[in-house]
Amino acid sequence: MFRVATFNIENLDDQQSSPSLQERIPFLRSSLMRLNADVICLQEVHGQELPEHSSNNPKRDLSALKAVIAGTDYEAFEIATTLTSDNTPYNKRNLVVLSRF
Repeated sequence: MFRVATFNIENLDDQQSSPSLQERIPFLRSSLMRLNADVICLQEVHGQELPEHSSNNPKRDLSALKAVIAGTDYEAFEIATTLTSDNTPYNKRNLVVLSRF
């Protein structure tokens, strides 16, 4: 059997004040694990600015999402996301696909 799921993780970011990312991680992680999907489509995944970025050309990654999936089966999945013309995730509301394949 092949399982596909979609999940809106509502503005996933490490800059969120309340609840914090650390407070959200256990709930999001357990929800994702219950899905047990081979392919999961995520909405509203924000990109976090990398420390070495410049204000003229910010570089981002998906560190908040990586923190959520750390230690789960999803950590080994392939990650595909929406990207800017600079090949970096957008600041807000990226679409992300995690795939076992």
